Amino acid sequence: MKIWKLAHLGRYGGLGSGRPPEWIVASLLILLEISLLVFSLVLYKGLAKNSRAMVAGLAGVLGVVLPFLYLARLYFKSVAAERRLFAMIVGMNLVTVCMVSLVGEVAVRVSAVPNDQGVEVLGTTLLPKDWQAVTAWNRRLLKEVPQSISYLTADNLLGWTIAPNRVSKNGLYMSSQEGIRSPAVGVSYQERARPYRMAIVGDSFTFALGVPFQFSWGAQLEGRLADKVEVLNFGVDAYGIDQAYLRYHRDAKPLHATIVMLGFIEADLFRTMHVYPPIGQPSWERPFAKPRFAIVNEKLELLNYPLSAPSDLFAFSSVKSLPFIEYEPGYAAEEWEWQWYYHSALVRYVVSRFPRWPEPSPLVSEAVTAVIDMEILLRFVQEVEAEGAIPLLVYLPSRGDFIGWERRGRDFVFESLQKKHVPYVDLGPCMKQGETSRLFIEGDPHYSPEGNARLADCLTPIVQERLDSRGGGVGLERGL
Repeated sequence: MKIWKLAHLGRYGGLGSGRPPEWIVASLLILLEISLLVFSLVLYKGLAKNSRAMVAGLAGVLGVVLPFLYLARLYFKSVAAERRLFAMIVGMNLVTVCMVSLVGEVAVRVSAVPNDQGVEVLGTTLLPKDWQAVTAWNRRLLKEVPQSISYLTADNLLGWTIAPNRVSKNGLYMSSQEGIRSPAVGVSYQERARPYRMAIVGDSFTFALGVPFQFSWGAQLEGRLADKVEVLNFGVDAYGIDQAYLRYHRDAKPLHATIVMLGFIEADLFRTMHVYPPIGQPSWERPFAKPRFAIVNEKLELLNYPLSAPSDLFAFSSVKSLPFIEYEPGYAAEEWEWQWYYHSALVRYVVSRFPRWPEPSPLVSEAVTAVIDMEILLRFVQEVEAEGAIPLLVYLPSRGDFIGWERRGRDFVFESLQKKHVPYVDLGPCMKQGETSRLFIEGDPHYSPEGNARLADCLTPIVQERLDSRGGGVGLERGL
């Protein structure tokens, strides 16, 4: 067989005589291998999970089957010398794949660094997650007391709360004798200083994280209310609406406020479902358990009181042994289990970078989340009214509300409150009036001093109107 005949290998595949086929064969082999990888990943993640998985799976199948059939036809219609060339191309391709895999294996192993759940590569935590790494990381957090939690303390009802008479390491936050945000350490709010008192409960947006006390919207609201309403700030970083409600129930209620406001953002509606932030939300850096409500026999019940102290929490031998771990939406048992294919660091990285879609659990579904959120909000309103005070539910817009992010939780709550004729306030439309780019701290999700001021401006007439409806007008000056 003459060498020049190799140039005619392409005619068996309909590529036209005279065109060298090597690059075609090599390209089809690469397409086949990439398609095989895609199809394997789709199978691993779950082929029938959603329409995109089905499309990707079908593309992977076609990308494997069509090149394979074409190459098989090309091979079987070729003569012996052409088959030897074909085998050489395939062999070189396999060697290349092995070399690339070896380089990838070494690169992954070299790039791995410790993180709060084991090790990570390029920002991806490698499976399986390591409970011992979680415990070591969070014990270090507790020991070092970083700036972000220096004024917080563990609490067997709330998970964490603001400790009395504390100041943060950066000096920006101080707490009163009652453990609420104050202009100075040691202030007491036991005695009412003004005719009316307003308690605000919520998360870091209510707390006004990132700004000094005098620029917080609570302090500015107090100034706008003609100095006749005392505003007590019970906000705590990273709270869900469940913790905000419990904070009112235990801590704010004894101070007998005239009006009680629960402020919430979209994220608070989903924080309600967490049990163990170190597992479900490690970025919070909250080494505590948190309370978890559930619907039991069609009633709202608190499952896990009293909560485990951090020293007890991180003494458990395995993540599976944590009480009520099945109620943590960030927990998937398989993510903590070793698999035989994890012996390859490259495979471990790929399956960690493209993890399986979790099996839906009725304990943490969006439907259950929505029901629990609504029950908590309704209980808050009923309890405040039973105390003879004025309840006020207020949605505080975050940056995502101004750039069109999806807000399923917020919209469901609004719709449900409307159906039950429970009044609420959405501050989004008011906050959007005027320039919005300066409402937030640059590089931070929280309100800037200007954002806090606008929120206080928006809330002032609402609070005034609520007080007027109870005969508690505070004589505001017009134009505020």
